[in-house]
Amino acid sequence: MGAGVATILLDRGGGQRQPGAHPGTLLPQSLGDRGPAPGAVASGSPDHGDRPRGRRPLYPGDLPVAVGALRGVFIALSESPRARRFVLRNRISRRASRRFVAGETLADGLAAVRALNQAGLHASLNYLGEKTTSPAEAEQAAARYLEILAAVTGERLDCNLSIKLSQLGAAGDPALAEALLRRILAAARATDTFVRIDMEESALVDPTLTLWRRVWQDGFRNVGLVIQAYLRRSRADLEALVGEGVRIRLVKGAYLEPPQVAFPRKADVDAEYG
Repeated sequence: MGAGVATILLDRGGGQRQPGAHPGTLLPQSLGDRGPAPGAVASGSPDHGDRPRGRRPLYPGDLPVAVGALRGVFIALSESPRARRFVLRNRISRRASRRFVAGETLADGLAAVRALNQAGLHASLNYLGEKTTSPAEAEQAAARYLEILAAVTGERLDCNLSIKLSQLGAAGDPALAEALLRRILAAARATDTFVRIDMEESALVDPTLTLWRRVWQDGFRNVGLVIQAYLRRSRADLEALVGEGVRIRLVKGAYLEPPQVAFPRKADVDAEYG
């Protein structure tokens, strides 16, 4: 079986947790940082002792269809504390999410990474949370990313870090977001860790590409990008980036966008992969 990648999403709020621990969920990706994963959709949660009865790890190939349908749900959960509380408190939705949930603490997320590494899969940790609205919140998010980075590198796990620039204040204070991004990239480079910048809604595409280019031109080569195939602009973006040597993950995209911005038909989105 070819190597794949699993993205483990760590929620910034909700649920009981141990001191210093962070809730977490696991969302699969079908395209890894080291290239496509032939015949595999890497996903799952670790089979460790404190898992709920009846829950089992998910294996490559389990979720080729469900992932796309659920991606938008996880985006909503990442941005809405109310939605997260509903899922955590509702027995039915909580049971349904167990197939995708690695755990509710950073320790559980690390356990998932270990299990995936043992199965020959690479992993990517993604700290979820709504957009920050103040410098203090952005600083807190950056500190959380650095904490996750230290935990991963401390165990020498085969895992990179995925970040959302909206959590670093990109929408309201690009200068602060750049400073925090540089701080994270410098720490990651010191430990030979790769960082992937997630692409968010269309309004943040240009700010994301601008910040990426600024750090890239300053020599940070441990940073990559995500491009969303459903955006009409993405083919031109890819053509502009192809000569840069940046590592790109191509995903379908799931943010709600108007038809003049994103292809509304699945067939058109699929064609963008050709």
